[in-house]
Amino acid sequence: QTANLTLYFSNEKGDRLSREEVSVRYNSNMSVEKLIVEQLLKGPSAAGDKAVIPAGTRLLGVSNRENVCYVNFDEGFLNVAEKVNPKVTVYALVNSIIDGGETSQVQILVNGETNITYQETIDLSKPLSKDPKLIEKRQE
Repeated sequence: QTANLTLYFSNEKGDRLSREEVSVRYNSNMSVEKLIVEQLLKGPSAAGDKAVIPAGTRLLGVSNRENVCYVNFDEGFLNVAEKVNPKVTVYALVNSIIDGGETSQVQILVNGETNITYQETIDLSKPLSKDPKLIEKRQE
């Protein structure tokens, strides 16, 4: 199967989301949400954009339940992505999954735990909804 995905990475400054359109071949046994997270783990292909998930982070699982996508990472996710605002990291993941997948909210877990405040600024204890305000406007 082929999927056309809208992925969000960090812009060069690390303060906004940069949109990237990709076409990816994948196995139909895999959920689109898992495919999206795996593409985010690979990092951006556009020059100047930055990866939002810290290098070395392992994806432990992705599941959908009652319109929420649960994404479980190992503790590597808690490391800081280089010069990227924590909100950009979290919402690159949330916006990418909601735009491309079947759910309206994303719950991020670390080793199965949700009682986490990411980088001491973002509460991950509840599912998050899309935040379009962080998306960089493209100059035509």
